[in-house]
Amino acid sequence: MKDKLISSAHDTGRSRVGAFAGSLIFTGLGQVYAGAASKGIVFLLLRIAVAGIFPVLLFYNREFPLLYTMAGCVLLDMIILISCAIHAGVTAGKSGSIGYTPYMRLPVYVAYALAVLLVLTFIYGMLFSMVSLSTMPSSRMEPVIMKDDRVLVVRFPGLLPSVGDTVVVARGEEKLIRRVVAAGPENVIIKGTAISVNNTPLERTIMSDDVAARLKLVNREEYYLERNDDTLYPVMIPAKEMQKGGGTSMIYLAKEKLLVAADNRTGDEWFMKVSNDQIAGRVAGVLYSPGRGIWFLAVQ
Repeated sequence: MKDKLISSAHDTGRSRVGAFAGSLIFTGLGQVYAGAASKGIVFLLLRIAVAGIFPVLLFYNREFPLLYTMAGCVLLDMIILISCAIHAGVTAGKSGSIGYTPYMRLPVYVAYALAVLLVLTFIYGMLFSMVSLSTMPSSRMEPVIMKDDRVLVVRFPGLLPSVGDTVVVARGEEKLIRRVVAAGPENVIIKGTAISVNNTPLERTIMSDDVAARLKLVNREEYYLERNDDTLYPVMIPAKEMQKGGGTSMIYLAKEKLLVAADNRTGDEWFMKVSNDQIAGRVAGVLYSPGRGIWFLAVQ
């Protein structure tokens, strides 16, 4: 009789706040508490699926900036988590018993919470190990990445860079941020600040007002948009560099070789030939630019 009274009190008086908090901390725990365990597991599987989407998009998404893809995955994950918590709160007190005696429920809750903790810690631990925050040490990638900008770098085994990607190049102990302008096998000719790939010059146009405003640039005369395949990215070429001309370099890129260049084409050593195994990561975007006060800026 006593057990029945406890069970009845538990079934009709479940805390909505407790269910909400349980699912907010341990996805689906509030549903287990409210007697809707299967729905809690569905919410958990949805979060796992969203976490699995990100590595897939690293390989196959080239149309949408990587920074915004990352932000979209985080936003979708938060929507699922909050929806799960709200559903648990609404469901609490409306469902029947979960089929365990009152004295057995606590071990069930603890076991489920530990399982969720282990699964999500493993998955998100792997994802967070792929992402790091770096500071741009020089002005070599202006006008998109300024000196002292904080950039997000993504590393994933087997992820080969594509033309137009901004990457981290390992040169000994030094780490450089550069843009991929050609990937072998290709023939590249560099004359002054102009690049031709397989005898096709990369087209340049004066930077538009909307791009200059987005990047918070004042002197637009030395900034251009360079088109490379289907990628369009800003470059900085001062008038003196355009007038100087410079020598001609003919470069053959074998398979698994890349030509990377600085967006700031000032000086002589703004391009270099590297191997795929020298690429230490792909720059997703600028998290924060202290000099311009800009948050979340894509690098393409």
